[in-house]
Amino acid sequence: MATNAGPFWEKKLLSLARRINLAGDSLPSKQDFEGIADRYNALTDPTPLRAKQLRRKTVGLWTDFFSKDAANDKVDEATFISCLRARKDKLFQVGLLFFDKWFDAIDHTGDGVIDKDQYAVFLKALMRIEDKAAAYESFNKLDGDGDGKVSYEEFIRSAVGFFISDDESSPSGTFLGPLI
Repeated sequence: MATNAGPFWEKKLLSLARRINLAGDSLPSKQDFEGIADRYNALTDPTPLRAKQLRRKTVGLWTDFFSKDAANDKVDEATFISCLRARKDKLFQVGLLFFDKWFDAIDHTGDGVIDKDQYAVFLKALMRIEDKAAAYESFNKLDGDGDGKVSYEEFIRSAVGFFISDDESSPSGTFLGPLI
């Protein structure tokens, strides 16, 4: 599936780079990716196996996309975006495989859907979004049928859309929260 990597796409990915960068030094790093999984695991207390799988998958994303371009396990924001652009053929796959694992983690009740509070914890861990109102607004855009729950299909569609679409009107534009 083709990725339309225009200005809105770049804005989304720049927001992603800035939100995951814990040090605030404009250099997303392998440590940031480790921190994402660790923060989520600390907030949700999963089984040791689920925690290990989520961390491995999250750090694997760093390895797959950024490690060969990283100096000291860090990349600047421009390199972050160019790495994703250069590997845009894999972004569809990332949406499916990476966020498949995240869906399982977020749906810690195992009922096959995510509610707005579970989604708010996900955004808090992954994107450092503390404002529940902002998280709920993003959630509501993903909840295509308005039932107060995000199904696996809605979640994966939005994850994939975030990484491959340049459509500003798409609900997937704020899949990972408000853009900065």
